[in-house]
Amino acid sequence: MEKSISKIVKEFRRFWKNYVFQSLFAASTIFTALLFLNIEKRPIIIASIGATAFIVFAMPQNITAKPRNAIGGHSVLASYVDLYAL
Repeated sequence: MEKSISKIVKEFRRFWKNYVFQSLFAASTIFTALLFLNIEKRPIIIASIGATAFIVFAMPQNITAKPRNAIGGHSVLASYVDLYAL
């Protein structure tokens, strides 16, 4: 257990600028997306944006992090929410 923690600490010290940049970029992306969404009408989208931001910034090589999948998934969710609201 201590080996894995020390390995994580060493890796963080080595790449701390990358981690800080990714965190700031993810937070600014979520904030910008929330500015364009009406929070009162679509509260369910907020939870999925947080999950998508984690996938896109933490695992960028994953197939679910591709723009087509991320944007397409949110489009489908938004259309279901709009239909449900009718």
